[in-house]
Amino acid sequence: QYQLDQLRDGFSASGARPRLPLAERVVAVYEPDVDCKVSAWTSWSTCQETCGTGLQRRARSVVVSSSGFGQPCGSVALTEEQECSAALPGLPAVDCLQTEWAAWN
Repeated sequence: QYQLDQLRDGFSASGARPRLPLAERVVAVYEPDVDCKVSAWTSWSTCQETCGTGLQRRARSVVVSSSGFGQPCGSVALTEEQECSAALPGLPAVDCLQTEWAAWN
């Protein structure tokens, strides 16, 4: 923050600028423009399903909030999801197999 402070009574130390009475003291605060900054993405989570198609997620967080006229964080995605398969990379998805119903006990 930068502050502009006009002094009271008489002239400034250099004699070039008149000072204002204390009642008219002015303080202006300047807030620099700072854009929102986010962390790097985490690694993708493991697939939620052991067969068929599931979801995995990753996230990031705000490390610097915006201020002034900086780019706000509101439009920045903090989570992502994507479909995944429990199969090994390059292999087709594993089909889910169901067994026959068991007898009631």
